[in-house]
Amino acid sequence: MANVRVVMMQRDEGDSLARWLAHYGGLFGYPNLSIIDNGSVDHLTRQLLAEAERRGSRIYWDLSSRHDFEHKGGHVANIIQHWDNSAPYDFALPVDCDEILAVFEPAGLTTDHAAIHREFDRLRSFRCALRIDMSLLNVPERPGWFAPDRAFHKGFLPARSLDTIDNGYHDPQSRLQPGHLTTRLTYLHWHNHDFDRTQQRARVKMEGRVDLSDSRALANYAGRGDAPGQHLIELLTMSRERFRHRYDDEVQVFVPPGGKANLLQVFGRIRSWDAPTYLSRSPDVVGYELTPLHHYLRHGYGEGRPL
Repeated sequence: MANVRVVMMQRDEGDSLARWLAHYGGLFGYPNLSIIDNGSVDHLTRQLLAEAERRGSRIYWDLSSRHDFEHKGGHVANIIQHWDNSAPYDFALPVDCDEILAVFEPAGLTTDHAAIHREFDRLRSFRCALRIDMSLLNVPERPGWFAPDRAFHKGFLPARSLDTIDNGYHDPQSRLQPGHLTTRLTYLHWHNHDFDRTQQRARVKMEGRVDLSDSRALANYAGRGDAPGQHLIELLTMSRERFRHRYDDEVQVFVPPGGKANLLQVFGRIRSWDAPTYLSRSPDVVGYELTPLHHYLRHGYGEGRPL
């Protein structure tokens, strides 16, 4: 079984941190988790970190400044380099606190631990950077339902391959082999709380970067593309109604806790996912290595392919 080490930075994530620890601690073991705490003061968060530390996780308590947050890619790189000089391992996985790992299988999508480990085992021979090319974002006010963000990719690395890593972990580079390989992994991205809390968290992250009271300044910042936190501008300027209905025109997939995704909502209609039927209607997809459901969410829905 592949040995995966995980690193994450968070601040006052509370309930999200509890979900994250349960997921990754169960997947890879608490001693394989490294958490950079960026100055948490919330009592629940600090209790969770202390318990993780007691169970063997490495907690970095001293990287608590805004400067540390703005340069988290550098801190993560230092941690990975430390791993490279310590006990053997197979993969370095940098994640965020609201990202839960899942994997596409031939029949659908699952968070099952054995299925995730099978995918890491399949990837052990590769030396290039590895890509998670699509995240699934949780739909507001619809627990368990997710919509694809096809432009939001993340990456991770084989052991002892680190060349560079950016602050968002979108395009890490391997010094062992150029380019990247797209994997069957995805993130269930729990970025939505209720509307008020979502906006408040976005404001905290954007304070000092841009004048939050100046709509023109926000629009200019959003147009910069690679600006830190640029994706949060949409949340700051969104109406409550738009927030609630932002995925109404998108395919949505239901992912039960610990189970396999077998329901879709397409154009407002609930449909059962059936991989053999999809392949029979789209024979050119047979052999698509990333699995039929990945193809439908990534390409088929937009192409109007029948289920």
